Amino acid sequence: MRPTGCIKAIRLCVLTASRAGVDPREALAVAEVDPALLEDPTARVPHDTVARAWTRIPELARDPAFGLHAAELLVGQLFDVVDFVTAQCATVRAGGDRLRAALPAPHPRRRGRAAHGGRRARPHLAALRRRRRAAPALELHPGPVLAPIAPEELARAVRDPALREQLVNGLCAMTLCGERIDDRDLLEVERFAAALGARPDAVRQLHRLHERLVLLRIDIARNALLGKSVRRMLDEGGVYGLARNLASFAGVLENEPVAARYRSLEGYREGTLGKALFTFYRENGFSFPGERRGVPEGVLTHDLSHILAGYGTDLHGEAMTIAFQAGYRRENPFGILVFLLVQLQQGVQLTVLAPAQQGMLATPGLADDLVRSFVRGTKMNTDLMDDWDFWSVMAVDVEELRRRYGVLPAAAAA
Repeated sequence: MRPTGCIKAIRLCVLTASRAGVDPREALAVAEVDPALLEDPTARVPHDTVARAWTRIPELARDPAFGLHAAELLVGQLFDVVDFVTAQCATVRAGGDRLRAALPAPHPRRRGRAAHGGRRARPHLAALRRRRRAAPALELHPGPVLAPIAPEELARAVRDPALREQLVNGLCAMTLCGERIDDRDLLEVERFAAALGARPDAVRQLHRLHERLVLLRIDIARNALLGKSVRRMLDEGGVYGLARNLASFAGVLENEPVAARYRSLEGYREGTLGKALFTFYRENGFSFPGERRGVPEGVLTHDLSHILAGYGTDLHGEAMTIAFQAGYRRENPFGILVFLLVQLQQGVQLTVLAPAQQGMLATPGLADDLVRSFVRGTKMNTDLMDDWDFWSVMAVDVEELRRRYGVLPAAAAA
């Protein structure tokens, strides 16, 4: 009798190769395996076929760590009858019923221990095999398997430079959605960026996340939330004014004229942006710009976005506000999304104003909430980060400003 192996061993080999860019059809062809066999998880193939697949397909993939990458895919998978059952059953009870149906009841005289030898009675293997053969074939993947697209093929299909840059930015964002970034992720991003002739800031930031965190913090801060704000503080107050802002934030000194101006917001009428900002700071225990440990004025747009959007200051509210800002940003919105993903998904502390957290996207429903907040921001007609003079509207009602700037109610953006 010829030795056989489970078809899943070949399926794992093909799946590993496909992640290395090999077309699954090409992998099956070089291994001389009928694709139809993959549709049946109970199928057995000659051991020679399994050996041939694991010899030829890794050579085709040209991946020196093919076995390790296969092991990564193997974690958590099952290769026995439990796998077969759970793939077809929606609940544990249904799985148990199917298992009981697959095992014939023992003969009445064989219940418990056999009369001779004290051994437990074994299921009738022939009946078990008949039942397994009668079981419907399984589809182990949720839908048709799409062949990976090569960077050059994508470049031929997409000619618009703006769309090319958007695709590379999106690829960087999806890479950041994982819990870690490895060399292979960076290589794939580089391959697509080179083929598309697009290298936005996000590509450089991915490398710095992988290599040097200090440069990453500076780079993201410059390109995301702080770049224009710092330039504005320099334009309005020069190097001396910028230094005083930063000294106040560090708690070294208090800039009394600036602090007094913000404290005066207490006298504004209820419902106005100024009064709302005063209440927002006092209720959350924040220090005003100019006060010791007060935020620099350049960051104030973020806090005013909290007020206009109506989001809180917990981690969920912070993430929603940053996504909202990325939505209304007209210049480099992906820079803000990178800030969000690095701070709250990768767990890298980019700012002392909010705690970092790793894997926040695993929170049920958060990803959908962030998308809705981003879309809500895109509906606005004003980029609040583009030299917005908020002091000119401090006496205007918040509801009027929401109408003026096109801030939709949260329910309308759902």
